[in-house]
Amino acid sequence: TDCSIAPGMLRNALKSAVVRGFNRVVVDGDQSTNDSVFIMASGAAGNKEIRHPDASFRLFRDALIQLIVTLAKQMAADGEGATKFVTVTVKGAKSEADAARAARAVAKSPLAKTSWFGRDPNWGRVLAAAGYSGAHVVDMKATVSYDGVWAFRRGEVADSAQLKKLAEVMRKDSFEIVVDLGLGKGTSSIYTCDFSDGYVHINADYTT
Repeated sequence: TDCSIAPGMLRNALKSAVVRGFNRVVVDGDQSTNDSVFIMASGAAGNKEIRHPDASFRLFRDALIQLIVTLAKQMAADGEGATKFVTVTVKGAKSEADAARAARAVAKSPLAKTSWFGRDPNWGRVLAAAGYSGAHVVDMKATVSYDGVWAFRRGEVADSAQLKKLAEVMRKDSFEIVVDLGLGKGTSSIYTCDFSDGYVHINADYTT
């Protein structure tokens, strides 16, 4: 950035952005030892240096968050062998921490991810992952939706008419899965992708 901003303020802005962006990317659940993010400020913009958490700082921070979330989504969409970009949102959790646990578990689930590749709106795999995540889940209070079209709703399973709507969603290159746990106000989203046969070939066809 060309912004003139004190190192401490720059660090605070970056931490806020990374939590909302890069730290919400899941491809296969593995983490690289060399994943890094750097930010530098040249001060070339000539603005009054940002030294305090004032309106100028919030403007800069919010712009940085927007940028890093956009980059994070691109990273997830560009996952190895990915054919679909998927946002997993858990809401209605007892806490934000519960929502984050459940969303991350769904995003990491090989069974869920392969079902997305196969265009199968498999709510059972999604709900199972949320259930084993450690988050508090009551299945009969939960709803699983794909781009607003429910597949499972508090014990009710999609009928043939609903499945036709879901089939249209599953043909998209990008969609959002929302798991509403119906237990509170906790919300969290994770950016991920499907597992294709391409993922296996990319990771199996070479040695290091």
